[in-house]
Amino acid sequence: LADDPAHLAQHLAKADVIHFSGITLGIITSAATATLLEALRSARARGARVSFDTNYRPRLWQGRSDTADIYLRAAAVADIVLPGLDDEVAVFGPCSAADVAARYRAKGAAVVVVKDGAKGATVFDGSGAHHVPAVAPRVLADTTAAGDSFAAAFLTLIAGGETPREAASFAARVAAEVVAQKGALVPLPAELKA
Repeated sequence: LADDPAHLAQHLAKADVIHFSGITLGIITSAATATLLEALRSARARGARVSFDTNYRPRLWQGRSDTADIYLRAAAVADIVLPGLDDEVAVFGPCSAADVAARYRAKGAAVVVVKDGAKGATVFDGSGAHHVPAVAPRVLADTTAAGDSFAAAFLTLIAGGETPREAASFAARVAAEVVAQKGALVPLPAELKA
């Protein structure tokens, strides 16, 4: 993924939106992390919008003590950070959604959407904090891809010019539909196709 800077730069060269997560950072080497973050910094400098979802998976970070540092370095190259509150507590210790937003906005993220499961999400976008309620799924079938579907729906609407609050509200609806079906790739009703 990030061992070859030229290969990576070639694939990011024409991207308008680039999304990466803590899962990627947990499986690549320290050298590859530095390469990836530099490529993302360059892409952002040329105008690409960069999004980082912390997506912490403890087993990927076993034996490492640099998770918090890497998350902060990743946030420094991102316009948008999509952390889960539970993940943040696991990595940084007790904190609130406002603490999380302050941490990542201090690193340069313009938008931070702190996800808190069934409690919804809070959007911090420079105009204040906006709570977006979770949408209850019609049935809970499979939580696989709940966060990924939220991120995809959110970024799709952001790329289309919607506000972060509108995008998060739509993303909550998409995630609710995804968890109501089995599997990560599920059909969506027409009203949820952006």
